[in-house]
Amino acid sequence: MAHIDDLIKKAVKYYPQTGQFVWLARTPDMFQPSANLDPRYSVECRCKKYNTRYAGKIVRITLNTKGYATFRIFGKIRLAHRVAAFLMLGYWPRYIDHIDGVPSNNVWSNLRPVTQKINMRNQRKRSNNTSGVTGVYFAKHIGKYIASIRNDYKLIHLGVFDTIEAAAKARFDAEVRLGYTLRHGK
Repeated sequence: MAHIDDLIKKAVKYYPQTGQFVWLARTPDMFQPSANLDPRYSVECRCKKYNTRYAGKIVRITLNTKGYATFRIFGKIRLAHRVAAFLMLGYWPRYIDHIDGVPSNNVWSNLRPVTQKINMRNQRKRSNNTSGVTGVYFAKHIGKYIASIRNDYKLIHLGVFDTIEAAAKARFDAEVRLGYTLRHGK
């Protein structure tokens, strides 16, 4: 049996304008031989059944708990945006950004390979955020707001502020200066 990357290229077609995938017809060499001697389980018979049922049909996508589109291929559930990037680029990028922030939108113009640093600069507001502003928290012991930001894995202290608005402005100005996307922390 061929390498999994080669099999994926032969098994599914990606349409970059729509973000959809379509199953391609498979050949007998893409199937594992069965231990069952019954002719109904031969590689050729299973290949024919597969092609009758799936070839040329749109891949059934499901959303995982984080909203990313997934589908099963060769026994493994894969993230659709990662398969799309592999089919378009010829390699598996470590990080892929959904430019519009919608994890199920796999149109190629919405996907881009990025570094971890860039990917972290456009993440959503964390669920444990209590102030409502990313990078700002209320320090009860001094009764003031503290703003900070990360750059190159270092925490940068932006100041101590009397109001949340002043702290949020300092944080926003730092995001702009450091190249964070406008949807970061939203």
